[in-house]
Amino acid sequence: MTDFWDRGDSVHYIHEPGSFVPLVQIRQAQAVALSQTTDVKALIAANHSCNCGQRSQRDHHCLPGSRSMTTKIFPRYIHKMYYYLLAMSDDELDEFHINEEPCRAKLFDAMKVDFDSFGPVSKQRILEALEYIWASGQIEKLWGWVVPQAVDLDEVEDKPAYLCALYKKLSGHEPPHRDFGPDVELVKSAGPHGVDMRE
Repeated sequence: MTDFWDRGDSVHYIHEPGSFVPLVQIRQAQAVALSQTTDVKALIAANHSCNCGQRSQRDHHCLPGSRSMTTKIFPRYIHKMYYYLLAMSDDELDEFHINEEPCRAKLFDAMKVDFDSFGPVSKQRILEALEYIWASGQIEKLWGWVVPQAVDLDEVEDKPAYLCALYKKLSGHEPPHRDFGPDVELVKSAGPHGVDMRE
């Protein structure tokens, strides 16, 4: 053991998802399978590509021995940018028309201020949720996640354009055309501690 550490070498392990059972040992860039049934190259590639356990990266679940992943989308985070509308009185809401450019510009400006105050994980989750809804082909079905239903508003006439414009306002660029694949989980609950926009 002394000779090993004196050489400055290091050992890394890849474990079974959700456990401490080691599947692969990596020493001096060489992988040694600790399980006879493990596809070492696929497991390393899957773990490398999704950075499991790091909350600042995309929220993925790796499946053992493959590149298959489930992408988590957190649509609840979108509503946290709508304080501008939620704080309006009934009279102010009566005068607010979401399809009119001046009203929408004020709303998006206020949402950008909120967005800029959030932590990096929250920002990423908002953008990914908007991107997923925009690319899903199910905008009408998922629209309740985009605009708070608690606010009495006119119906947004061009929903894809609204999503695209909001994404561009927040990120500075148009949403990328991305295939999320079939394994997407919409995380609808806020969890026991709610949604913390500081993270």
